[in-house]
Amino acid sequence: LAHPGRFLVEELSCVACHRLGPDDDMPDRLARREGPELSRVGERLYAGWIYHWLEDPQAFRRQAVMPRMFSDDEQGKLERHAVARFLVSLGGPLQPTRRVPNENDFRNSVRRGERIFGRVGCAVCHLAPEGAKPFAELKHLGSKTTPDRLARYLQNPLAIDPSGRMPQMSLDGGEAH
Repeated sequence: LAHPGRFLVEELSCVACHRLGPDDDMPDRLARREGPELSRVGERLYAGWIYHWLEDPQAFRRQAVMPRMFSDDEQGKLERHAVARFLVSLGGPLQPTRRVPNENDFRNSVRRGERIFGRVGCAVCHLAPEGAKPFAELKHLGSKTTPDRLARYLQNPLAIDPSGRMPQMSLDGGEAH
């Protein structure tokens, strides 16, 4: 990189909110990092997860670019609740999966998922450096979305988060699920 600071200004989309000076045209020359697409976010995320994400994005994903935007007081809680309810109304609300697999099918699916997780390289980004356990963002996926919605995301991550780091893993529907 020619200048690490410029990379961070672009990565954090600082110029989306900040100007460097009244006559500065640099923001027009910088790349902007887009956040995830929100027009139908309610069909893929639960309201409770959105509320807690808004409380502290870095608690869910330590490298999250989104800053904490709401205070921890009652006003902040009300604002987070209002924003979460609004966002979940966009295409939602997400309905929980109705079918529950039998215990044997569930165990087999988990084992198959673990093998695929290792085979396609998920562990490179999603395991703690010591390799002992998944990062926190994977721990909370059950409170974020349904298995069907997660599988859809895994098949084409950039359709939902165009600036995300998640690569296309070429998973078929069964592998993704």
